[in-house]
Amino acid sequence: MKKILLGSLVIIATVFASTTFKPTINTTALGEGSVTFTTEVKADSGSAMEQQAQMMDGMEMAMKFKGKKFRMDMNMAMMKTNIITKDGEEIYMLLNGMGQKMAIKCAKKDLKKLAKLKGETKTETYTLTKETKKILGYTCKKYTSTTEVDGKKYTNVIWTTEEITASAELMNSSNEGLKGFPLETFSYNKGIKTHMLASKVSKEAPADSDFELPKGYDVKTIDEIMQAMPGGGE
Repeated sequence: MKKILLGSLVIIATVFASTTFKPTINTTALGEGSVTFTTEVKADSGSAMEQQAQMMDGMEMAMKFKGKKFRMDMNMAMMKTNIITKDGEEIYMLLNGMGQKMAIKCAKKDLKKLAKLKGETKTETYTLTKETKKILGYTCKKYTSTTEVDGKKYTNVIWTTEEITASAELMNSSNEGLKGFPLETFSYNKGIKTHMLASKVSKEAPADSDFELPKGYDVKTIDEIMQAMPGGGE
């Protein structure tokens, strides 16, 4: 069970990295609401991440935002996962499955530890291209970056719109050069190819209760989780 829970944390970290961004302040843009995404996830043949990719493939992901409040929900085959914050500083990653509920608590400053958990320390720099397209009626700009893995180069692509804003407090800074809210991403990370595409945008404001920590979760710190990982220290 612990292996599955910890594996799910790695999945959260992987998807979280694919959606990080730094929104442009735009008072006329949509500042509260929700965006639903569909996902396609494939692992390289023979990759140790094949099981995780199978859990993620086809899952639905939803982001809710309201000022500094932010929530991301993912429903996988055997696990329901969430990331929530109501102030951008105190963040909870929730794992609910197989009869157990775990809440991993971390601060904004601890987000770099997620990169360490994934085995990543470098910053990904994105470059704005001249290409644009419409996604669900929103004008999106194309950003690209190149990643080299085992001598092979991969191009990551993120399509963002400045017509939607969300709290920048939760988003980590591992992706540089991006502006706007991502509505489509193509990414390659540790043997996993991920395609995420927005399927619905709602302008309905989420309830404040959506950003509260639910009852019944066993709360752990990110340091406690990292200690439990292989090679974590004990």
